[in-house]
Amino acid sequence: HGPAKSEPASTNAWAVGGVLKNDANPGPFFETFDNFYGITTRMIPHLWGGYAYRGAESVTLDSEQVNKDALPYDGSYSMKIAASVPFEAGVSREIKVKPGAKVTVRAMYLLYDHGGEHGGEVWTYDWAALGVKCDDMDAEWVNGPWHGQWLPLEHTVIAGPEGRIMIFLQVISPLAENVNGYFDDVQVWVDGEPYAG
Repeated sequence: HGPAKSEPASTNAWAVGGVLKNDANPGPFFETFDNFYGITTRMIPHLWGGYAYRGAESVTLDSEQVNKDALPYDGSYSMKIAASVPFEAGVSREIKVKPGAKVTVRAMYLLYDHGGEHGGEVWTYDWAALGVKCDDMDAEWVNGPWHGQWLPLEHTVIAGPEGRIMIFLQVISPLAENVNGYFDDVQVWVDGEPYAG
């Protein structure tokens, strides 16, 4: 896993640490996580479903306003998935596209920068993941291990004969440590065109 980063090393093409650069993330977006339902610690984005494979009783799913867009602050949110136990949890959503279409999904992710060294090494044991599933096939995954800065996860698939695409945004930690993962600015392209629903 990649080392944790702090300023100024956390500045990249998309963000300055936990703040997304608006001019570097112009959209159009499939999901910006501005509409949630539920109660605190169980806030689910509209049209998405929450899940946990491990640590379900301790995982929180929340709307987050701290790690988001650059000024002028627009009052919008990001999706936060967190726990302090070993866990694997996320949110998912299914869309329908033309069978055989080329579908690309990109999501920005941010992992809390744990900081600190243990025996001279920074522990970066947790990671974020983007999964894309076609019809009833297994999902294909890409992982993001870097901490302290927004970065993209992106994957391309060819839609199956039913044209069902499921998108998974997931955070995984095998250790009982404080882990906070965030997702925002999800983009979907179908045959090169932004997905319109």
